Parts: sequence; structure tokens; C-alpha cells
Amino acid sequence: MTTRMTWAEEKAAIAEAASRFPAQFGLRGHPGRRFRVSVPASYFSGNTLTLYTAIKATDGRWLDFAKATPGDLAREVTP
Repeated sequence: MTTRMTWAEEKAAIAEAASRFPAQFGLRGHPGRRFRVSVPASYFSGNTLTLYTAIKATDGRWLDFAKATPGDLAREVTP
């Protein structure tokens, strides 16, 4: 049986995972676009952490874009 994290523990784990990524980055399949981790949209499902990325729109707003595990996202990040 696994122990469920508290909401505070989940928030801290999401923030820690997000801190391992640059403030802004590119993604392999989207040359020329800028992304960041969207901490407020990221979540746990059971014990699996899902990080949402946000894409910088042409008007400067950040829009939630796609989700991935931290490992999957790390493999797609470009400078």
C-alpha cells in the first residue's frame, strides 16, 4: 500500500520538479516557440506527477499547452 501525499507535499514536489527546468525553453517538435512549466496546472494522479507546459502566445500570454511526466518532458527540452 502506498501512502498518499498531502496537498502541501504535492505542491512542494511540483515546485521542486519545475525548478529542474529552465524558466523558459524550447521543445523539440516546436522550433522557434517558447515554453515554461505551468506549476498551477501541474498535478499528481496517484503517485504519478504530470507537469503541464505553457506556450508563449504571439500576444505574450502564457497558455497551457501539453502535459508530460518530468522524464518525458526533459527528453524534449531544447535551449
